[in-house]
Order: sequence, then C-alpha cells, then structure tokens
Amino acid sequence: MKITCAMITMNMGKDIPGSTLEYFLKTHSKDFERIIIVDGNLTHEAIDYYGWFKNVEYFDSPWKDSYVDQYRVFASKLKEGEMCLYLDDDELPSKELFDFLNLTYYDTIENFK
Repeated sequence: MKITCAMITMNMGKDIPGSTLEYFLKTHSKDFERIIIVDGNLTHEAIDYYGWFKNVEYFDSPWKDSYVDQYRVFASKLKEGEMCLYLDDDELPSKELFDFLNLTYYDTIENFK
C-alpha cells in the first residue's frame, strides 16, 4: 500500500537536529511514497535538510494565525484517491497504526539516537 505522509511545521530549520521531525524522517521516510511538509516560515536550513530525502516535498505557506492555509497547501498536493497520514511535526504514529499500515515501527526515539 502506497501512503503519503503530510506534516505541518513552523520555522523548524535550525531546530531540526534532535527533534521528533528528524527522527521521523530518518527512520520512516522510506516507508512512505511521499512526505509533504508545509512550513509556516521555511528557512534555508530546513530546505537543505529536506533535500537529503528523495521523497520529501516541502512548501512555504506563511503563517496567518490559522492552520487552514497550511492544510489547503498539502491537500492541494495530494493526488486523487491518494491515502494520506497527517502528523504534526512533534508527533509519531503508534505501533498499532504502523502494524495496521504494514510499516516498520521503531519502538522509541531513544533507539534511534
């Protein structure tokens, strides 16, 4: 099953090292056909980091006191009938969800470090 993951973040650039977003991309990017990241303030640091992952697509959508614009950006990038898992940039899916989707699960962030 091919699945796209969509994430919304805000100015993550210099904060990527050591973050849940870094853990997720390094351990799970290969599990998804595409990962769409919509950033409320996309920086050069973030662009450089996202460039390491072939299946990461990133978009700048300036923050306007509402997530609506960010949701619209990632929704507009989905293909008709595409299955999408949405996560916040500080959120990891549960083992049960990964089992259901037949994806590899890493039990804790500590095992990644």
